[in-house]
Amino acid sequence: RYFNNQAQTLALMGCDDADAIAITSANLAISFAQMGIKTLLVDCNLRHPQLQQLFHINPLAPGLADSLAGRAAVAPTKIEAVRGLEVVCAGTQAPNPQELLANKHLFQTQLSHLSKGFDVVLLNTTPLNTNSDAQLIAVQAGAALLLAKANHTRTRALTKVSHRLQELGVRLLGVSLTR
Repeated sequence: RYFNNQAQTLALMGCDDADAIAITSANLAISFAQMGIKTLLVDCNLRHPQLQQLFHINPLAPGLADSLAGRAAVAPTKIEAVRGLEVVCAGTQAPNPQELLANKHLFQTQLSHLSKGFDVVLLNTTPLNTNSDAQLIAVQAGAALLLAKANHTRTRALTKVSHRLQELGVRLLGVSLTR
């Protein structure tokens, strides 16, 4: 393994742009995989999932929401164009995404099961300005990378989020600036 005996889990989160979060998550996952690091990308944006479209995965395939709700067992989808990259999509639109994500034991069990055999697990999240889903995910991941949009994301918002994550015990690895 590249890091330690367990897969390193990282939540990617931003204040205001779901598209930028999804694209950055996908690009980072592709970069890790191209470096030979076995990577799992999980779409934890259960409100407006985007990874199935980015990776051309059947939008009706079961995903994280289905697994958390106990409706289906989920296995990662191998991305043939990028050796070493697998994706778990969000799955069926959930009427209660925050409830599904808030069940720490269930979410941790699913992540642990899905991450076996991977070096890195990246969690794509919802924007922080719309709900608290991303905070729940970051707490369970233990580490986060904040994404800021150039000339758009307010410094005050980033400062507030970073303080909140630190209060929750989340290791903040840094901020990435996107266009």
